[in-house]
Amino acid sequence: MSEYETAGLPRKIPARRGFYVEYKGKPLISRIDPERQAERIAASLPVKERTLYICPSPLLGYGIAGFIKKMPASSALFCVEADKTLYEWTLQNTSCSLFDTPYTAFAYCDNAAAACRAVREKWGMRQFRRVEPLNLSGGYALFRDLYEEFISTLHRTFAIEWSNAITLTRLGRLYIRNLIRNLPAFETSPSISDIDFGSNPVLVAGAGPSLDNFLDAVNTQNPPIIIAVDTALAALQSRGITPALVIALEAQHWNLDDFVGWGGTDIPLAMDMSALNAHARFAGGMPYFFSTPWTELKIFSRLHAANLLPPVFPPLGSVGLCAVALALRTTRGPIIVCGLDFSFTIDNYHARGTPTSRAAQRRCTRFGGLYHTAAIFREGSLQTVSKSKTPVRTDPAMKHYRSLFEEEFSKIPRIFDIEGSGLSLGTRTLRINEALSILKQRALQNSPKQPKSNIPRGGSAAEFLENERKTLAELRGILTEGGSIERLDTLIDEADYIWAHFPDCAGAGGQRPPCSDTIFLKRLRAELDSFIALIDTTIRYSAADIDKGY
Repeated sequence: MSEYETAGLPRKIPARRGFYVEYKGKPLISRIDPERQAERIAASLPVKERTLYICPSPLLGYGIAGFIKKMPASSALFCVEADKTLYEWTLQNTSCSLFDTPYTAFAYCDNAAAACRAVREKWGMRQFRRVEPLNLSGGYALFRDLYEEFISTLHRTFAIEWSNAITLTRLGRLYIRNLIRNLPAFETSPSISDIDFGSNPVLVAGAGPSLDNFLDAVNTQNPPIIIAVDTALAALQSRGITPALVIALEAQHWNLDDFVGWGGTDIPLAMDMSALNAHARFAGGMPYFFSTPWTELKIFSRLHAANLLPPVFPPLGSVGLCAVALALRTTRGPIIVCGLDFSFTIDNYHARGTPTSRAAQRRCTRFGGLYHTAAIFREGSLQTVSKSKTPVRTDPAMKHYRSLFEEEFSKIPRIFDIEGSGLSLGTRTLRINEALSILKQRALQNSPKQPKSNIPRGGSAAEFLENERKTLAELRGILTEGGSIERLDTLIDEADYIWAHFPDCAGAGGQRPPCSDTIFLKRLRAELDSFIALIDTTIRYSAADIDKGY
């Protein structure tokens, strides 16, 4: 046995043409003509624009040079090695010029997060639309599952990045306008950091159909501590249950129906700074604010410095996921999730009493039943199996949020799910009686700490907004009357929130066109008047008048 085999090191052995590689007693590329075989594989793979090609275990780099020549300039090749020994051996035995170009990279990655990080560090965000494998060696088989995870994770990451860019384009302007409108209310709002349920168990209530069976079994005279999404509020109230906290995330007016019939009693409401400011009226103008930054903006740093930025939560995109993240911050006890189904049945989309359920009942006639035909037959809708092995339906958006839940929360041992018609969330699933038993432990523990109220938490919103107005007014003056280009650059960067939603900027990772781009400057100028008018109105707007709206 050779010293290489004894040490478990790769060996470079002459083949009929070129060399082949043997590692751990197995040949990783052809013993006959390894170079020609790799070139045939590379030549046979169709190339596409804006595609990241993943080459697992490149070894001697055979086939790479030819593939680079035919690859479009908008695409790139990411060579990755999951074996540390093979990675170091490849660096020593392969020309670095293959891996050190604007279109190629080579990295050692032993997990999907490291692969995503390496790609982002090399090429940044939103450079590629898709991911394709390029298997040029047998080294792929050594860590097949891991390499497939790299590809699927990168594919999902790219999809999320482009989805976020589209969302920013469509809603980014509304998000920042809502944030500006909400600043006066935040200045005197109680802090969400004061909400403390101690070690008590908490139920996170989504609005999915599986919520019904659980609520039917709850003792309404002594309900558990519930953090509810806004859509689930009506379902709880219809059963005489008052949640400890309601979460509102929506920036548009669509979910105002969730509060129909609220009765005028102040609701303990936690809302995003970018949520529709009309939500604050349901909390008597004193909601608990949090922030989920939708993109990187300089105004967030200025808000933080002015003590006008509430606690920051990760932008998970789903009010249900946000409710779980909030529960993690407000209790040290078990968290039981119910109604986050990410699925539906043909006649049941949400729990009873929710706006969707009520609307379906109102539409029901002799000629049309409760079937949700629009959801059933829309593009991407598919049938699958719930965690209780019953047939349900879902769609790509719901599947995405289910995967995001699993990625974010499935490894936290104090989070549980409840049996029902929802998709499996990757956490331990409890029977209803088991969940009720855990939630009843509240009676044996100390009562939750009561949040403080009516205590100013922020800095001066009027002063902050006045400074923002001066910046925008100066920028408008330069664009209208002319001025220093250096000063123009600085002002545009400071006021990035008025152009971050432009389509060419939203998909460019915060980059913008230069000041020499007259089209960009004209679009910028068109935004300034409305933002200055908004700030003028908000400065005159008092948190005490929040229920009047404007």
